[in-house]
Order: sequence, then structure tokens, then C-alpha cells
Amino acid sequence: MPKYTRHALHKINYHPQLKQLDNFKESVKSIAENNDFKFIDGNEAFKDEKNPLNLYHYQYPTRFNAQGHKLMAEHLNKVITKN
Repeated sequence: MPKYTRHALHKINYHPQLKQLDNFKESVKSIAENNDFKFIDGNEAFKDEKNPLNLYHYQYPTRFNAQGHKLMAEHLNKVITKN
């Protein structure tokens, strides 16, 4: 699941929290695939966003706003219907 921290730090090449998120994502991916689940990378839904913080209410670390939910839903629909 995408996280505000990743989006807030998206212009920084290295940050300890980004490395931690990457490691966590790889662990979840490995567990999912080892149990015959399809892993869907939610970050792919926002890869083309120039300012990903616009996907959160008032650009604060809250839940997604309507636009964020819309992009995530479209991404999930695309991945699920493709398979």
C-alpha cells in the first residue's frame, strides 16, 4: 500500500524510511507469492504524479482524498481485469 512518507520523500534519492518501506514491500511480496497470491504494487498507481501529496487531504499525512482513491481504484481494476 502506498504511504504518505514515500510520497513526501519522493525527491530524495536515499532516506532510511524509504529503504525500510522497500524492504517491507519486498517481504510482503515474497510472502504473497510464496502463498500463491498475486502481489499488486499500489505505488504503480501514482508513478506519474508530479506532486503526489495532492492525493492526500490538504497534503497532510492523512488518508487519500477522492483523487487518490480514484487513481488507486483504477489501478487495481486494471491489474485485476488484465489477469
